[in-house]
Amino acid sequence: MIPPILEKSVRFLEFNHIPLVLILSGLAIRTVGDYVMTLGVREQTGVLLGVSGFVVLSGMFLFVSMIHRAMKNPHSDLPVA
Repeated sequence: MIPPILEKSVRFLEFNHIPLVLILSGLAIRTVGDYVMTLGVREQTGVLLGVSGFVVLSGMFLFVSMIHRAMKNPHSDLPVA
């Protein structure tokens, strides 16, 4: 959404895979937690697996910071050859 709004291309010189891993692992934790809760194991397990939202949120913050670093890069305005 950012490049069309700002009319600026974002070129990642270094793509960090940690935000992607955090978001996918948070979604996996949530899926396992929902499955465990349908089995009716314990409510304490649901609370423990409920932290998946914080894992996804941290992945999103890392991704946004990666975008901001790429946009501050002076080479990100170069046209594609």
